[in-house]
Amino acid sequence: MTNTINNYTQNIAKTLECEIDSILNFTPLFGGLTNHSYTFEVDGKKYVYREPGVETDAYINRKSEFYAQLKAKELGLDNSLVFMDQTEGWKISNYIENARYFDYMNEEDVKVVIEKVRYLHDANIQGEWEFDLFQKIQDFKQEIGDVGRSHFSDYDDLSERVERIYECVSREGYAKTLCHNDIYTTNILFQDDNFYLIDWEFAMVADPAVDLATFIVCSPYDYSTILKVLDQYAGGTMSEADKHHFIGTFAVTGFYWMNWAIFQEHNGTDVGDFFENYAMYTRLFVEQAEKFYNF
Repeated sequence: MTNTINNYTQNIAKTLECEIDSILNFTPLFGGLTNHSYTFEVDGKKYVYREPGVETDAYINRKSEFYAQLKAKELGLDNSLVFMDQTEGWKISNYIENARYFDYMNEEDVKVVIEKVRYLHDANIQGEWEFDLFQKIQDFKQEIGDVGRSHFSDYDDLSERVERIYECVSREGYAKTLCHNDIYTTNILFQDDNFYLIDWEFAMVADPAVDLATFIVCSPYDYSTILKVLDQYAGGTMSEADKHHFIGTFAVTGFYWMNWAIFQEHNGTDVGDFFENYAMYTRLFVEQAEKFYNF
C-alpha cells in the first residue's frame, strides 16, 4: 500500500509542482462505488485525488470523460477539475468546501437537479464518443458470463424482454446529446447557492432519457413519484409518447446498471443496496414498458 500511495503523491507533486513532503493530510475519501479517492492539502489548499478502481478501463473512456469535464466547466456545472491524466485516468480536483450531497427527499434539491439536467441536455453538445446502451450491456454480459444467472433467477427472462423494449425505443429516433450518465446522490453537491455535478467518467453522447434513468434507479421513489419527476423534466405534463420512450429507456438502463453491479461484485467491489435496487427498478420498468408497447 505504501508504494501505491507513493505513486499517487508523485503524480500530485508533478502536477502541482510541489515537493512530496509538502503534501499533507492524505486521507481516504469514502462515498464512491468504483474509484479510490483521497483528500490532501498543499500550501493550505485542499484537493481531491482520484485513482480509477479495479477493471474500470473495461467500461470507462477517459478521453470522453476529459472532454465532458471541459464542457461541464463551460456550462458552469463543474469547475472543480485541476488535472486529469487521460491515459491512466487519475485526476486531481479542487476540494469543494462546506458542501453537502443531494437529498432525493428534498423537493428544492430535486427541482434544481432536474433544471440543471435539462439545461445540460438543451445545450445540445455533441462529441465523438457515444454511450451505446445496448452494446454496453452486451459487453458486460460477455465479461460476466453465467454469473448473472446465479444472482438473479429471472436474469435470462429480463434480458430477452429488455432487448425487445430496446428495439422499440431505438426505433423512435430521439436526438442524442452529451449526457452525464451517472447522476445520483454522491455526484451532486450543493455549496450554499452553488451547484456541482461532479464525476463525469460515464459521460458520453446519449439519449437524454439515460440521464433521468440513472437518477431514478438510484432513488427511493415509487412509480407515482417517478411520473412527477418526468413531468418536472418536461416542464409540464409529459406527452404519452415521451413517457413511453422514457420508461422504456429506464428499463434498458436499469438492466445496464444490473449488469454493471454484477460485474463489480464479481470483481470484488461491494455495491451495497444498489444491487437489488437496480433489479427492482428494472423489473418495474420492464412491466410498464411492455404495457406501453403492447407486448
